[in-house]
Amino acid sequence: MVGGQLFANAQQNFLRQIFSQGLVPDHTVRQVKDLHRIPFHQSLEHHGIGMLAIYLNYRKRKQILDLYHQERMAAIEKGIECPPWPDHLLADEAAPPSPSPRRHLLEGLVWLFVGLAGTVAVYATFDLSHALFGLVPAGIGAAHLIYYSVEGRREAEAAERTAAAPRT
Repeated sequence: MVGGQLFANAQQNFLRQIFSQGLVPDHTVRQVKDLHRIPFHQSLEHHGIGMLAIYLNYRKRKQILDLYHQERMAAIEKGIECPPWPDHLLADEAAPPSPSPRRHLLEGLVWLFVGLAGTVAVYATFDLSHALFGLVPAGIGAAHLIYYSVEGRREAEAAERTAAAPRT
């Protein structure tokens, strides 16, 4: 027997013993029996989508590079000076842009309000002892806001001054 089939048989025997004693309702029996079919094909779909995205990005970059190469070779054959390579062509598209100095303000507000909303929602549903867990993201948000008020504002002002400075 294959290991997966052996495990499935052991699982079914265990479930039969539990269900025969009447400890679990019947609708749960149907749900549990179908659990072993789900993960494999979902895993294939998710990995396949990721691999397809990587492949299509590679193919697009390769075609662009080939077109620029053909253009440069044609210019060389005609004796025309080749223009420099565009910066966006050699740059890594996956590299994130330089972060905004005001990112801590945005992140702080998002974390703070998510934490407060979670606290209120859990308090309305359960009780205060469970709702206190919502203060963790609110604390993270408060830390971002404190950092922004101390350091981030200076960073934002310096970035604005450099952006407004005349370029020569």
